[in-house]
Amino acid sequence: MILYFDNYITQASLTAGAPIWSDRVRKGKAEIYRMPSKLEISLYTLASYAALDWSAVVIKYELEDKGKTGYFESEVRKLFPRAKLIRHRSNSQSEFQNSAALLRSLGDEWIFYAGNNDHPFVGASKKTLEHCLEKAKVLHKGHKFVSIYLSQMLEGLGAMDKKSLRRQKGWEKLGEDKWCAWASVDKGYFDAIQVVHIDLFEHWFCSKDLSKSKVRLFRSDPLEHLIDVPKQAVVVPKSEICAHFDGYSHLLLHGYPDPDSLYPPLFIPPGFFEGNVKIAYGYDGYREGWVNVNPSAKGYSFSKGGGTDLKLAIDELPLFWRKRISEIDINPKADLQALAAAYGRELERRRTAWLATPAAKAKKVAGKMAWMARYGLPRWVSRARGWYDNPESLERVLDERDPGAEGRVKLAAKRAIYRAIAPFRKKK
Repeated sequence: MILYFDNYITQASLTAGAPIWSDRVRKGKAEIYRMPSKLEISLYTLASYAALDWSAVVIKYELEDKGKTGYFESEVRKLFPRAKLIRHRSNSQSEFQNSAALLRSLGDEWIFYAGNNDHPFVGASKKTLEHCLEKAKVLHKGHKFVSIYLSQMLEGLGAMDKKSLRRQKGWEKLGEDKWCAWASVDKGYFDAIQVVHIDLFEHWFCSKDLSKSKVRLFRSDPLEHLIDVPKQAVVVPKSEICAHFDGYSHLLLHGYPDPDSLYPPLFIPPGFFEGNVKIAYGYDGYREGWVNVNPSAKGYSFSKGGGTDLKLAIDELPLFWRKRISEIDINPKADLQALAAAYGRELERRRTAWLATPAAKAKKVAGKMAWMARYGLPRWVSRARGWYDNPESLERVLDERDPGAEGRVKLAAKRAIYRAIAPFRKKK
């Protein structure tokens, strides 16, 4: 595969007024969960990718803080000595077309597209990714457009599961094995963190003139309602390959209760960049400056009652951590079999958390309404005020929308607001 990282690294939020989804965790009692800078997160993510095997590495980037350019590139060179560094992230169709031509010239059909800078590789080994890639190659014999779902695999598995609250229209399950499941996705899947065949990447950015579209084209996500992908085969892993640094916190918006207890946000281990990570495994107590790992703990360290930092089995620590671990202290009094069994129960809890029972559906609807009343409406008021002061910022995104009926409602609201404020602002 070719690693293709294409990002603008900034502390600013993509959308003004957007909540910091993991804020409750970041401001909790655990120092280890404090939010790092976006530059640190980017380098942590790239360090995770260095544990994988690449036929080529392309890093397109821009930094908000230009003074950190030399530092960033020196750190990237340590990870990828032969990487092609381009000091300009893609922010137009023509830029992505240049990337497509470059990627095609490198002679590898499979592109690990990292259009987000905060989805590190967290697998304990390369096996799941390798198996998914082999399955994708088989599927490409019968499908022109093929990809591998890389991050937050519970959502991908739920999208094709009729029994899941995360079920999505247009996802048809085709099969599964020990390592992964695969689906046909009507109209395509556009998230900017997936392995894509070069044919799909070129179709996204080269099949249609988008110069008149009012979207911010800096990654693939806005293409969902602009580019027709008749059928896309998507391979979804059954264990995590990558994970979002903010975890599943965004599901609060959709009415899911306490998603942080299911999959907490990520953190950068103390001492990671110095190669001095220390692991305490199987202890009930808590040590500052260490990564505390205990799958049998009742809670997490950021919660009011306290707990552990991670609920993992000792052999499930991320592969890319291992060369940076200086010490592992396993509790000599711990029952290792019991801890492994506790981790198995934790995985099962995650797998079954979104079963679409009548009670779960009702709770989700109530949670959604409560979130909208408390956070959603004030957020829209704040955004409308910003648009009133700068209608051009709204005009640039008039064709962007989220999927589904809710996305159509939001799109209609944006256009109605623009029609209301644009003439008035011109008069002023």
